[in-house]
Formats: sequence, C-alpha cells, structure tokens
Amino acid sequence: MTTPARIVVAIALLGGGVTHARAQDSTSTSPADTSRATLLPPIEVVGRVDDLHGVALTASEGHVGAADLRLRPLLREGELLETVPGVIVTQHSGDGKANQYFVRGFNLDHGTDFQTTLEGMPVNLPSNAHGQGYTDLNFLIPELVEYLDYRMGVYYPDLGDFGSAGGADFHLVHRLAQPFVTAGGGTDGLRRVAAGGSAQVGSGTLLLAGEGKVYDGPWDLAEDLRKVSGVARYSWEKGASAFSVLAMAYHNTWNASDQIPERAVENGRISRFGEIDSTDGGTTERFSLSGTWRHTGEQSVEEVTLYGIYSQLSLFSNFTFFLDDPVHGDQFNQREHRTVLGGSATHAQAAQALGADHVIKIGVQSRADLINGLGLYHTEARTVLAAVRVDDVREWGSGVWIQAE
Repeated sequence: MTTPARIVVAIALLGGGVTHARAQDSTSTSPADTSRATLLPPIEVVGRVDDLHGVALTASEGHVGAADLRLRPLLREGELLETVPGVIVTQHSGDGKANQYFVRGFNLDHGTDFQTTLEGMPVNLPSNAHGQGYTDLNFLIPELVEYLDYRMGVYYPDLGDFGSAGGADFHLVHRLAQPFVTAGGGTDGLRRVAAGGSAQVGSGTLLLAGEGKVYDGPWDLAEDLRKVSGVARYSWEKGASAFSVLAMAYHNTWNASDQIPERAVENGRISRFGEIDSTDGGTTERFSLSGTWRHTGEQSVEEVTLYGIYSQLSLFSNFTFFLDDPVHGDQFNQREHRTVLGGSATHAQAAQALGADHVIKIGVQSRADLINGLGLYHTEARTVLAAVRVDDVREWGSGVWIQAE
C-alpha cells in the first residue's frame, strides 16, 4: 500500500539571511517586516510511504517500483541496485566489467555474497574466470525494469549459494503502455539510444526492445565502449495461469585504463587519467532464454521457471606492469565460455493452525554450469604468450527448502 506524503515549506528572505516558517503562518508577517522580507511561494515535496505491515517478514526487505527507479540518474546499469538501502555500486577496469558491490560497509567483490536474479534466472556466476559469484548487470535495459524486490541478511532459505548478505530479484515489464524511444548524449563521447514497444499478438502480448550505447570516459585512453542489448518477450494468460517466454541478448567491448601507480602521476609520466598498459579491456556477451508458469489458486500459488544461458568473457588486465616480465610485461587474460541450464519450482500454501493463519512454502532449485576454456593466460597487447592454466569445469548445485510464515 502506498500513501502519498506531503511536506510544505515556506521560505522568507530577510536582509540577506534565511528563515524558515510554517506554511500556515506565512501570512502573519507584520507590516514592519514586509519592507524587509520577500516571501517565496511554498515548495511541495511529494514522496512515498510503503505500508509493508503483514507483507514483509523483516525490516530488512522491501520493494522498489518503476516510479522510483525512473527518478534515479544512472551512469551504469548496476546502479539500479543502489535503490536497495545500504548497497553501494562502483566500477573499475571499464564499464563492460561487472560492478564492484558493497553492502552496509562490507566489500562483496563482484557479487560473491549477494544473490541477484532476473525473472528467476541467476546472474551470479560460480567458478568465474575473474571472481567467484561474478555478477554482471550491464545487459539490463533500465527502461524495462518494472520493479525489484530485495532482502538483506541470512533469513531467507531460497536465496541459496550467494545469499549470505542478502539478494535482489529484478522483474521486467510484460507490456508497455505506449512505445518509447530514448536518445541521449553527454560529455566524454556518451551516446545512448533505447527503444521498445508491445502489441497484442494472438492471445498474448509481444514486447520488443533494444539499446545501443557508446562511451569514451574522461580517460586519456578512450574507453571506446560499444554495447548493444535486445529483449523479446511473449506473455499470455489462460484461466488462473500466467505464462511468459523471455529472450535476451547482449554484447559489449571496451578498453580500460585500469589502476595506475601513484608515483607515475607524481613524477609527471602520466596524468591522473592516464594509463600504463593501453591494451587492457575486454569483451563479453550474454544470451538467455527462459520460460515461467505461474498458477494462482484459492489457497495456493505455484510457480515454475526454466532457463538456459550462454555467456562468454575475455578480460585483459595488468596489475604489476613489468615487475615479473621486464620484456613483455605482466598483462594477463582471464577467459571463459559458459552454458548454464537450470530451473526452480515453488509451492505456497495457505493454512490455519493453533488459531493463526500460516503460509507454508516449499521449493526446489537446480542449475548446472558447463564451463569450457576457463583459462588464465600470459599476454602482451592481447596476444597470448603462454597458458598459465586452462580447465573445463562441470559444476552442478541443487537445493530443497521449506519456509513457514
């Protein structure tokens, strides 16, 4: 339940000073003060108050709707998570790499301790070439995010492997009230265009949307970000059941100035926005197909989600420059090709016992990560010199959980 909250403030300017008065007293200025005061019109601030009593299980969970998400200026897609109280999202090594996440003062690296899902699909990647739980949200198109639900802490049995600090679930729109086209630009070569629309097709709704973005950043070395994303969704209802099929595609390339030595800036070798290795950066892509069925009965709700994801990452970094190899340098390449297959099913049942209402939830979830060419290579200017190690990984995880409210 959302209740509008209004605060009205009147501000009077008095001889260079500022005083604050209640709006209802704004007409009580004495004649003697009138010559010195300029009364400005009231400023009305409108916000939201969510009544989550009986909905949220703890004070550390909540819901962020589209209206709040649209009001936030975004430099990066991952900053949508900053609507979660206590979450800070930063970036290093280029805007194609997964964000760096912090929650309530704790460093989550690239998402290791915060489980993030999209329409029931996991975003965290176990045994990733760069970092455990790698969570890349750059494939999102912000205009399509309808809401996100967040939960903080370890109180939720369905969060699973990466939920030790909490989790968030993104949900996309099924239909658009009207087609949209967004075009924008800014300093440092920023250009972005996004468009989408939906229409009735057969017994359901077809939604199509896409985004393109380029960005160079403030760096001496142009970031040369080149990103494209696309979404197609078909959803329909039949009786008490709702169905959805969602396809997504994303590709990104970029350069990265990466970290630099402070002494190189102090002695004037490079500027604050300079670089030592001009060939750092990477490429990544993600393609997914998922389907969801949700049935709402009089006393129960069932939901089943199935998904398949293909992703690849090739990341070039150089942390020590010429420390280990004075001739070729210390650049290295982390890469992988991954296929994820999985699904989940939940059943929520209303029940009465001991004079109280209860909700019993039972769920099962499973995923298999098939990772080929999980490699670490010594490189020079993105050319492979030697393989440090290369592995093929088959990782499978499943869980069964039960929750009583």
